[in-house]
Amino acid sequence: MSRVFGIRFSTEDKDSLVASVLQEDVPAGGGLRMVATANADHVVNLLRNQHFRVAYRTAWATTADGAPVALYARWRGAGVPGRVPGRDLFAALMPGLVTERHRPFFVVSRDRTGELLRQRLVDR
Repeated sequence: MSRVFGIRFSTEDKDSLVASVLQEDVPAGGGLRMVATANADHVVNLLRNQHFRVAYRTAWATTADGAPVALYARWRGAGVPGRVPGRDLFAALMPGLVTERHRPFFVVSRDRTGELLRQRLVDR
């Protein structure tokens, strides 16, 4: 699989990726599995921020969130099935999360977004 912007993109579509996240066993003793959803801002941060690059290198899966990223990655032969925006991915994941098994952690761009997400999880 080729890299684009230094990213190794997942070749799974949204539904397949959701199934993988919900069905795959977590390593003994737990384990962090980060799913990154690359957009144009992330590409810029990958160029400028070493810690951001390290985080992306350790991602369990990376999707093409933004349309420009998805189009460019497909053009470069990365095997990207299309856009898998974080918003759509997490909306599809939410109903399948099990309290005893899953401990989601979200990095969001605004405090308000985080609060709305927290409240949605608490309500669920």
